[in-house]
Amino acid sequence: MAAGFKPLSGQQWRGSFSTVSDLLDGTLGRWKDDVVRQVFCAHEASMVLSLPLPRTVTADMLVWAATDNGLFNTKSAYQLVLSSHDGPSTSMGDDRGGLWSSIWKTKSIPRCRDMMWRICHGFLPTAVNLSRRGVDMDLLCPMCGEGNETTTHALLFCPAVAPIWFMSPLSFAFHGSQPANFSMEAWLRTLLDQKDEWVIDKVSTLLYAIWARRNLWVFDQRWLTLEQTLKRAAAMEVVKLDDFQGLGSAGLNIAQVDRQDVWQPPPRGSVKVNVDASFKHGEVVGTGMVVREADGGLLLCASGKMVGALSAAMAETMALRWALGLVLEMGNQWIVVETDCAVLHSTWRSAHHDRSYLAAVVQDCVALSTGFSSFSFVLVRRNANRAADYMAKFALSNLCFVWFGNFPMGLEHIIASDVSSLANQ
Repeated sequence: MAAGFKPLSGQQWRGSFSTVSDLLDGTLGRWKDDVVRQVFCAHEASMVLSLPLPRTVTADMLVWAATDNGLFNTKSAYQLVLSSHDGPSTSMGDDRGGLWSSIWKTKSIPRCRDMMWRICHGFLPTAVNLSRRGVDMDLLCPMCGEGNETTTHALLFCPAVAPIWFMSPLSFAFHGSQPANFSMEAWLRTLLDQKDEWVIDKVSTLLYAIWARRNLWVFDQRWLTLEQTLKRAAAMEVVKLDDFQGLGSAGLNIAQVDRQDVWQPPPRGSVKVNVDASFKHGEVVGTGMVVREADGGLLLCASGKMVGALSAAMAETMALRWALGLVLEMGNQWIVVETDCAVLHSTWRSAHHDRSYLAAVVQDCVALSTGFSSFSFVLVRRNANRAADYMAKFALSNLCFVWFGNFPMGLEHIIASDVSSLANQ
């Protein structure tokens, strides 16, 4: 299937099928396996059957495939048009191969790594780059109006940008005119070769924040101060892949973010539920859940297996849906649920206007959460969720089970370590 969810095989449909509902068994709440395999080729049928079915009934809607949330925006349409133009050659056989490898190995968050990659490819839609692709437009920089908007000018030497670099912890000086022999790619290559992750992370976040500031001005006429731009860059330095797998008081359906690096107990009278999934594309998903009381004592743990996840975020969402169903059956009414999946947590907060397939399954979880007297959904660091992570991996090589005692030995060691950490705080 293509990114827009359209079959690519060209196989002719056999039978009177016109909508997705014709492929569903409404009574059992699952795909009609034989019908799906009849309609699609083997590869596409496998992909369709791997899609988990939402349990919450929603109205049909139009979905824009070029955005993660399924909602149309002009930025995505603009990027879609740009991507249809051929860019410069990027053969991995040339000396750029090492540069691409160095970019992807940095510890910067993905969108900042992608920013550096696009800069080196010449894909950043500055006025000069767009003009080279046949777009008739004013070449002057929209931020300063004093020079043509090349990539180097827009990100480094623009008079409206250079002070940001000088005010940053890096104190880079890009004042004055751009040297004739200056190369943005060579500059980035030099920084990457030095392998100073602190410097690389700050450079990548500043590049992203500066370009985002430019876009806010061009498209929304919102002008960010130098201090606001530096603050946005600093915020991206905090949220790294090492801390989160991806994007948070008791009360109903409150989403929070807890940046503590160790497990924290729930309020008295509540229980804390940690959930995780072990996912590898094309394989069975392992799910894990651990329920603890305010004193850190283990009430129960569970492991499970399932199929039907095309991404890590979907696997985490399916694990959450499974865990909430189990906890509801146990009768607990005051709960705090923790995940280390930033994408799931972010989608939860925007699920009411998100049209993605992931959001449809998240809506199932939101519906289940209304069955509790008090419910909080919290994003935590990976280390604070290691007990659930252990159970998710345990599920892949062991029985799927719910334990109320005689817990797996490896889990008991983790619980004891978490309790010890609390005592030392």
